[in-house]
Amino acid sequence: MESTIIDIIKAGYLERTINGLIDKIPHTVRRLRDTGGKNHYNYTSEKDFVYGCTFGWIVSKCEDLLMLAKDEKLDEKEYQELSEVVDNKLQLIREKISEVGEFS
Repeated sequence: MESTIIDIIKAGYLERTINGLIDKIPHTVRRLRDTGGKNHYNYTSEKDFVYGCTFGWIVSKCEDLLMLAKDEKLDEKEYQELSEVVDNKLQLIREKISEVGEFS
């Protein structure tokens, strides 16, 4: 039987993956800062940069999980569903990012 994004969401795999990635946010943000930060990546707002990178990283990792399960790329509807699932975690993502400290 072919897996679908809904099957994966119902089985809790996506939720566990997102929660695992969220737990790694403080380490990931520190690594971004350690690589040269603003001078290396050329951004004007560290906070916007960190939020964008973090959200994109989580969506990308989850997209990889779902593509492996489906053995094909996500269609537009599935990608939208994935984005909505991650959007529902935004408050937790913000909290984890704030654990790292103030931004310039």
